[in-house]
Amino acid sequence: MFAIARRRVPGFSLIEALVVLAILGVLAAIGIPRLTTWIQANKANAAIEFYLDGVRQARGQALRHNAASRIVFSANANNGQPDWQIDLCFPTPNLPCNEVAGSWSTVSAPAPGDPEGASGFLSLHGYANVLAPDNVLDISLLPENTSAIYFTPTGWVDTAVANRTTRVVVAPVSSGAFPTQAVAVTVAGSGTRCRPDAATGDSRGCPP
Repeated sequence: MFAIARRRVPGFSLIEALVVLAILGVLAAIGIPRLTTWIQANKANAAIEFYLDGVRQARGQALRHNAASRIVFSANANNGQPDWQIDLCFPTPNLPCNEVAGSWSTVSAPAPGDPEGASGFLSLHGYANVLAPDNVLDISLLPENTSAIYFTPTGWVDTAVANRTTRVVVAPVSSGAFPTQAVAVTVAGSGTRCRPDAATGDSRGCPP
């Protein structure tokens, strides 16, 4: 009588399956927090670019139209983060353009005095509902209780407007999820990305 050799059926044994599951568990424990941090950091970068774009466009429109411009921030109804709107105003010797005077454009009508008339510049609106909500990103305007930046026709910040925003800060709601960043606006009108908590002498620090 000859013994019949048993052929092993391909597959995993219970021990092999448990080992694989244990390895996957370890990888998940290491990788998921890093993936979450990476996703949140990308959302913060997107917010910084959103506000940088607004500041750059506000300054650019002032230069392009030889007009005063402003970027005004207001809370988005969907996620609470600041929207921005860019308006133009054409000053006259008798009527300056600032936070209390001047006729500014809207999203539906050009400003009075626009050389292009009825086909002139209409206000631009950036909607923050494309950003992460306020339970992920803590976005604040500094100094507190400010909501606008005004630019002269030469592209400089109008320093005659004392109560103006100088910085948009993007911080994590969960401490340490990613470094706090900001968009700082210099008197020359330039918007720059910076780190408010950077050490003295660090090139990534915010301008004074």
